[in-house]
Amino acid sequence: MVSSPPVPGEPLLRVSPSPIRRSAEGWIAYRVPGLEAVPVRVDLHDVRGALLNRLVETTQLPGPYRIRWPHRSDTGKPLGAGMYFLKIEGEGFHESRRIVLLP
Repeated sequence: MVSSPPVPGEPLLRVSPSPIRRSAEGWIAYRVPGLEAVPVRVDLHDVRGALLNRLVETTQLPGPYRIRWPHRSDTGKPLGAGMYFLKIEGEGFHESRRIVLLP
């Protein structure tokens, strides 16, 4: 499989707005680099590294994508105010981004 690396300095993940309020609608924008479809995962972790929500787990073509900020864990539990980490992983790329959730 041929894949081009991410462009240096160009983020793979963005959260809008940031920081985000629990009552606000938020979006996670991400980009899949490369030339062919690859398996992609986007995960939400707490500060200890525990997986809270697997937001994306599928094969995707290169390009931009956007998903809604979940406000909840995989089990449906509302997320409390605090710091979280988003992580995108795919063949030949990965990136983490800190997110602050306000009350």
